[in-house]
Amino acid sequence: MKPTKIRLEQPYNTKDLTDIEIPKEFTAIEEFFVDSSGFGKPTEMALTPAQFESKVKNLQESNKSKQLYWGITGMGQFQVYVTVYTKD
Repeated sequence: MKPTKIRLEQPYNTKDLTDIEIPKEFTAIEEFFVDSSGFGKPTEMALTPAQFESKVKNLQESNKSKQLYWGITGMGQFQVYVTVYTKD
């Protein structure tokens, strides 16, 4: 399964890739630790939805020439790891 193309309007609408081997043509360029409960605070380690969206927008701006893909690569009870990929 290929990672999902980034959609900024729906930052939490992504695929769970925790048990999927990522194809070799995809390279991880960034990993985010994000609150998935909706109750996180800006002062906590996990990014809030607003903080996450801001980081994704910045990443997209700095990679305009590349197609970005993302997926959930780790899950806890209240947080997720979201990894951003480019395709070689």
